[in-house]
Amino acid sequence: MLILLDHNPPTVWVQYTKPFSSTTSCVEYIAESHPIILEKLYNNMKMNEFKILDMKCMTHPEAVELNNKLGH
Repeated sequence: MLILLDHNPPTVWVQYTKPFSSTTSCVEYIAESHPIILEKLYNNMKMNEFKILDMKCMTHPEAVELNNKLGH
């Protein structure tokens, strides 16, 4: 999930650590479990204010690369 925070840099990709065997299974899981995923995120975030800008399936290296491009 791409999250907007009150920090510098303001956006960060946060990765859900559930492994999937394929992109298709990940996409299906997000479609079926979107509310549960969001609830877990809101319960685990230590910050009061943030906004989810995007949610997509990616590998850990892809998330690291995107966060590096954001300045993390």
